Amino acid sequence: MAVRIMTDSACDLPPEVIARLGITVVPLHVSIDGHDVSDTWPNPDRFWAEATRLGGRPRTAAPAPGAVAAAARPLIEAGEQVLALTLTGKISAVYQSFLVAAQGFGENMQVFDTWSLSLGEGIQVWEAARLAQAGATMPEILAYLRELRARVRLRAVLDTIDWAEQGGRIAYLMPLIRRVARTFRVKVLLHVVEGRVLLLGVQRSYRRALEALKEHTLHSAPIEHVLIPHTRHPTAAAALADELAVALNISRDSIVIREAGPILAAHVGPHAVGVVVTERL
Repeated sequence: MAVRIMTDSACDLPPEVIARLGITVVPLHVSIDGHDVSDTWPNPDRFWAEATRLGGRPRTAAPAPGAVAAAARPLIEAGEQVLALTLTGKISAVYQSFLVAAQGFGENMQVFDTWSLSLGEGIQVWEAARLAQAGATMPEILAYLRELRARVRLRAVLDTIDWAEQGGRIAYLMPLIRRVARTFRVKVLLHVVEGRVLLLGVQRSYRRALEALKEHTLHSAPIEHVLIPHTRHPTAAAALADELAVALNISRDSIVIREAGPILAAHVGPHAVGVVVTERL
């Protein structure tokens, strides 16, 4: 039985990859001052235009189980199995919403927590869809994902902590970040460890923070994949990609740069830059 990959709109994969691999995306709810902008997930320019027009801070919420089930049902009725990969369940209700939806389909729908977000989630979706398209079975894909998930590293620099504080997803971390960042006016580096967002370090300038991000990335070598998500900062993302390509001795064209959609943007604000790598076995 063929396997179809499903995910949520936090994965930040390029639309052309989603189309080419036949990935089904269930949008998370995104609103600004009560206006629904959930459909802007494939197009960051549209999201930021709406954010500017409406003036408020975005809010995000998990899709209802009914919406997930509605997306899965026609695939299953067509004779496919559905494997859904989600944003980390450690900071979001998305994983639980997908689990509830899957209960109605028995073994025909499985849900996998990527323990990550943005392109850390996205690279796992990408690889799962590649395997599914090549004819791999559900157990084969799940076995590979469990091994891949343990090798994914996501680190990021935030230009501001205001959006993260208002978003509330890392409330457990904010007292420490506030104490350090606001007292010394530093830039914050975060990393994701088994689905939880943790403080990686601080630097006194944005430039130094990006340099620290590069150094942390190099510590993960040897590396299989490199992906750079960012929010409204293509220049910094491209410069970081140039430096990593040289330092890692890899093709610059192999590094995926993608502006993150509204889910990550809502919680980190503009001018955040991240690096996702998968460590080579």
